[in-house]
Order: sequence, then structure tokens, then C-alpha cells
Amino acid sequence: MNETNPLDLASQLCSRLCHDLLSPVGALSNGLELLADEKDPEMRQRCMELLEQSALPRALRAAGHDVRVVLPYYARVAEGKHAVRPLIPALTQELGSFRAHFATLEATLPGSDVPVYLVHCPEVSARQGIYTQDPDEHRRFALLGWAALRI
Repeated sequence: MNETNPLDLASQLCSRLCHDLLSPVGALSNGLELLADEKDPEMRQRCMELLEQSALPRALRAAGHDVRVVLPYYARVAEGKHAVRPLIPALTQELGSFRAHFATLEATLPGSDVPVYLVHCPEVSARQGIYTQDPDEHRRFALLGWAALRI
């Protein structure tokens, strides 16, 4: 039988929960990923339109809710030259034996006033893909959940 460290198991459960809670904003992340890869001006414009039409954050904002989107600052987002500014310079979060140092950047959802907080931790998010088979995948999502709570 394979023994699992209780903290790693908790991190994995947290990452699954985070993923399920964040999936409604997955369209935003996917749109940003498409935008970062796209070179054709017409297709870039279409990606921006899709991001601008993302319904959930806007609908909640229109209903009077305080909506804030929290996403990892993936390498593809960084390469997309989006207008981001520093919000929180440095925080540290311990996740078992892993100590994550991260900053929080802020942007705005295109075509809205919905703030987007980008968790910048190059150690776990400076990868080309959003989802990987890397052995620390659970830590990446656990950090995102903790960062969202701390922001």
C-alpha cells in the first residue's frame, strides 16, 4: 500500500475543491491562454471579444455583488502583454514542506470594472501549460486557494 503524507493528501483535496470552485471562470483563463498564443490580429480581436462576453463575473457584478477573479499568473498570461500592476508585493505561504513566495498583481477584466488578481509565483506557475502532469500540481492549486483567501 502506498503511504500518503496527510498534508499532501489535504493539499490534493484542496486543489480538487479549488478546481471545482474556479471552473466557472475557466473561460477567462482559456481566453487569456488563447490570446497569448494568437498572432493573427483578427483572431486576437475575437479572443478579446470572448473575454469581454464572459458572463458570470459581469452578471454577478450587475446584480450588485462584489466580484473579484483570482487566477495564477501563468507564463502565457505574462507573455500576452496584459496591463497589470503590482497590488501586494510579497507574501509567503507554507504548504507542508513547501514554502511558496508570491506576489499579487492586479488587472481588470476586459470591458468591465471587475478586478482580476493574478497570483505571481514563478516557481509553480511559470510553465507553458495551465494543466500539467507535474508532481507538484496539487501544490499549485492549493497555493491558488490559499492566495485567494489571503488577498
